[in-house]
Amino acid sequence: MIFSYDKIQDQLPEMLKQRVFLECPLFDNMSHIRLSFALIIEKLNVQSKWRPYLDILPEKFRTVLYFTPTEMKELHGTMAFSTALKQVKFIAAQYAFLYKYLMVAIENHPLVEELRNNFTYEFYRWAVSVIMTRQNIIPQEDGSRDSVLIPLWDMANHINGTINTQYNDETQQIESFCLNNFDAGQHVTMAYGNRSNLDFLIHNGFVYAQNENKDLSIKLSLSKSDELFEERVKLLQQLGLPPTGNFQISPAFSNELIAFVRVFNMS
Repeated sequence: MIFSYDKIQDQLPEMLKQRVFLECPLFDNMSHIRLSFALIIEKLNVQSKWRPYLDILPEKFRTVLYFTPTEMKELHGTMAFSTALKQVKFIAAQYAFLYKYLMVAIENHPLVEELRNNFTYEFYRWAVSVIMTRQNIIPQEDGSRDSVLIPLWDMANHINGTINTQYNDETQQIESFCLNNFDAGQHVTMAYGNRSNLDFLIHNGFVYAQNENKDLSIKLSLSKSDELFEERVKLLQQLGLPPTGNFQISPAFSNELIAFVRVFNMS
């Protein structure tokens, strides 16, 4: 059984289906935000059938959304710093928009009032962190892809390996196969994918010491004050490169990086 936005939406009063979920601009093409909001609604529902699952979810996370200013300062000088700041700003902007939407755009309703009274940044940060660290993507009948939570299955930790999980269209179930044999008492693990430790830190709140993915990139930009800025931009466009971007330096310099540096240094 999966926890999804559609399943929660089906349980809402007709008015809320229209006002909360269908008219909010942030929900149009961002299924993870819809799922975060649905999780908040269900968390407030004391009679939720998902209560056993909700009660075992962590109360707080190690994602960058929970970093103190001192912890965030530790990232200064690394590629993670700007990415982490951007993530925090992005989630804060989401919360501000949704808070205003709840306060202004929706008529009074008992559920809406409960949402208004409990919709704090801390609550939204928790919901977003649940989704970021646990969401899975499954295909929909219309060809789109939707974010869902899969209780129990989403509690397996990461290990190096090939993703051995697939969605079965016929049974409409997730199928996952073990990467190796497990003895009694051992943790069941799975591969989250070929992701860098930067990605894990920002979105999952951990780094994996044995990570086989050694990808590392740096951010480079042209200066608009450069008298040759326009000429450099035109050259980069011909090469299919942006004037600002992240370029891979590990495990080897990428061709894009070499090309960008050449244009950057041309007289």
